Amino acid sequence: MRKYLVPSVTVCLLLSAIQVSAQYKNTYNSYYQYTAPQKPVYYPPYKPPAYTPAPYKSSYTPSYTPSTPYKSSYERSYTPDKSSYTPPYKSSYTPDKSSYTPPYKPSYTPSYYAPPEPPVLNGTLTNANGDVFTGSHKSGQPYISGVIVSPNGNKYQGSVSGWSKSGEGTTTYADGEKYTGHWVADKRDGQGTMIYANGEKYEGAWSYDKRQGTGKLYSSNGRPIKDGYWKDGSYVCGYTGEYKDDQRSGQGTEEKPGGEIYKGEWRINMKDGHGTFTDGNGTYTGTWRAGQRQGLGTVTWTTGETYDGMWQDDKMTGQGTYTWPNGQQPAAMKNVVKYTGSFSYNMFSGYGKCYNVKGKVVKKGYWAGNRYMGKHKKK
Repeated sequence: MRKYLVPSVTVCLLLSAIQVSAQYKNTYNSYYQYTAPQKPVYYPPYKPPAYTPAPYKSSYTPSYTPSTPYKSSYERSYTPDKSSYTPPYKSSYTPDKSSYTPPYKPSYTPSYYAPPEPPVLNGTLTNANGDVFTGSHKSGQPYISGVIVSPNGNKYQGSVSGWSKSGEGTTTYADGEKYTGHWVADKRDGQGTMIYANGEKYEGAWSYDKRQGTGKLYSSNGRPIKDGYWKDGSYVCGYTGEYKDDQRSGQGTEEKPGGEIYKGEWRINMKDGHGTFTDGNGTYTGTWRAGQRQGLGTVTWTTGETYDGMWQDDKMTGQGTYTWPNGQQPAAMKNVVKYTGSFSYNMFSGYGKCYNVKGKVVKKGYWAGNRYMGKHKKK
């Protein structure tokens, strides 16, 4: 028994040693053996799948489902009485359409057609009054201009509006008178010249066939007779005096409808020289140049105030004296009744002196725009 036990133990030990040696060799080889690096694995970038939301569907299911629609207690108990119901009237007539003819409807839409303007012709027309027109006419009426001869012998040549004189034209009357100027609806209206049968001539304004406004009447020998203002065909007022080359020159007097009167010297239809002018505010006597007060002159106003001195461009400018009636001077002047000094365009301007009612100097110095600036001139 013993001889078989020893070999068995020996075999077992030997197998164990071989197994250990093999295990150690495998461990050594696995530790020291070269392993080639592995290639990295490529993973494509993550792309999420397209998201399509599913339609919302509520999971709630109502517990109550009515079997019949709701009716009130009155509706449930009401039963209509149909015994007396009469249906609406319905005619039993059926129209016979076999002979019906629909209205005519054209198969095309005609385009708009504007009739042409009537032509302008030249020739002669005669109206119911016996007037004869010669010239251009349109649609049987005088057009633009021509000549109208009336049965009474009057002859018109000029602009027309139908059978009416309208615009610039000349009428020669049967008695020899002649009018040249502006017309409105067969009447002299505007500026025009009338030559009368006695040789007199009127030049000026007209209104409704009458002399109205500013105009001048000449005698048969060409001398002005009436030069001024007219109303309803009659002379009201104006200029009376000397003329030169058909213009006011020399001594003369002019009156205006407002009450203004000038008497003095004239030159080329303007006040020029020495003269006196009076209106509703006062009276000026002095020199004039080209229709304006210029030079030395004196004014006396209706209020009692006066000015005596130099004028320029129709205004007090230069040296002069201004006076007030006592008690009517401006509040700023206090007891001053006279100012003597320099003026500029109707105002105290420059050096001047102020006097009281006793003739005593109460203020002297420099002025600017009617304001007292002091005794010394401001730099």
